[in-house]
Amino acid sequence: MEPTNTGNDQESSIRWLLENRRPEVSRDQALRTLRIALAGDCQAVCLLDQMDGENDSKMFDK
Repeated sequence: MEPTNTGNDQESSIRWLLENRRPEVSRDQALRTLRIALAGDCQAVCLLDQMDGENDSKMFDK
């Protein structure tokens, strides 16, 4: 069975989930939860790592 999402669709979907999370859920908590939920998908985990790194770099830019 082939995945129905292309890499770009998957990245857009994950970013949407992070941006539209509940206000009481931190970005870090959302990333941890998505890592658990998507642990079987290596591409998704790589995207989450990349997004987590982007978050870290933004913190250092301030």
